[in-house]
Amino acid sequence: MRSIQIKKIVTKRLQQDFSGQQFSTAALRQLFLPVLIDRTFLIMFGFINTALISASGSATIAAVNMVESLNVFLVSMISAVALAGTVLVARDFGAGRTNKVSKVMTTSILITLLIGISFCLSMLLFKGPILQGIFGSAQAEVLSISRFYFLGVLLTYPSLAILEGINGVLRGINRTKSTLSISLFTNLLYLTFSLILVIGLTQGILGLIFAMNLCLVIAFN
Repeated sequence: MRSIQIKKIVTKRLQQDFSGQQFSTAALRQLFLPVLIDRTFLIMFGFINTALISASGSATIAAVNMVESLNVFLVSMISAVALAGTVLVARDFGAGRTNKVSKVMTTSILITLLIGISFCLSMLLFKGPILQGIFGSAQAEVLSISRFYFLGVLLTYPSLAILEGINGVLRGINRTKSTLSISLFTNLLYLTFSLILVIGLTQGILGLIFAMNLCLVIAFN
């Protein structure tokens, strides 16, 4: 009984603060849930990668943890750009400016891609000094492994940026189920490849890198 009352109070509060003529609480919930699931996957796979690589030794585990902490930050920035595109697309889509929507969608995906490429290239050029500056107290072996793993992670950024951009514009035109399907498919594909390459074929860090890049290639086909 008490849980029902709490639900009513929360729903009423959400309707007061987040509902309007153009957006309802239900519409905002549909927009929010896929983003929440995406961020959950991003953080969760950091832990999964560490578990998968646990048999490769303490230096490898430390290297993966170091890179994943930086990776979460960078991917979140790419996602933030994609979310800005979601807002712009939703504004024109909700206002019925269909002739402008396609242009905004294209621009949003392009800008997100450019951000992904710029992160990829800049980090590739300065990955050594960046890792040394942030994790300078780490052992030389850990830093060496982290540079190799970071290289593999960075190679996924252009493809990941396109995927984030596409998901962003799809959310803007209320295709949230499509974005959720893409996210689930890509992450399950990555998990499958990781288990096969890292656990089954004992490829370690190289297996994780191949799994990341392979799942994105298949996702675009």
